[in-house]
Amino acid sequence: MLLTSFLERFVHTFVAEPFRQLADPTGWRKRSGKIDPFAFILSLVFGQRSASRQTLSSQAQTLTEPVTRQALDQRFTPQAVEFLPASFAHVMAQTLDWSSAPPPAEGLRAHFNAIYLLESTGFDCPDTLPGIFPSCAGAGSAANVKILLRYEWIAGRLEPLEGLAGKRSDQIGRASCRERV
Repeated sequence: MLLTSFLERFVHTFVAEPFRQLADPTGWRKRSGKIDPFAFILSLVFGQRSASRQTLSSQAQTLTEPVTRQALDQRFTPQAVEFLPASFAHVMAQTLDWSSAPPPAEGLRAHFNAIYLLESTGFDCPDTLPGIFPSCAGAGSAANVKILLRYEWIAGRLEPLEGLAGKRSDQIGRASCRERV
């Protein structure tokens, strides 16, 4: 039953149309072509898992319509840099869209509209990304991402708020989170 639930959530999360819609405002898709925005994202995330070495050629082979590695290389643009975080935010929102209110929530509802818990977590990125996600340097990686999350305790809802460079202070991000309340 747990596997079925996971598969249902997975299929619900990776639906093509939202990714196609995200490709337009980010400028990734200017016209319809052989490389579909959804197929591009899937090839980045899942397509090369079976390849012994990740290359443009191996990624091009995972697309639904065959393209050359040069055609794929031309899709890695500044617009792709905007498209990827937008896609990540969409997946995070879909993944974290669950509700599991704790037992004392009903009693708290009488006194509070909401109780927010803010948290951040960070992870290192490849050292080729310090221009996009600079870290605090030191002994760690040159590139780091910090994800800010907010949990509304009464409703039991977890939501991603922002992805920041690891160098950014949590307090700055949390201030913008409080503005959303």
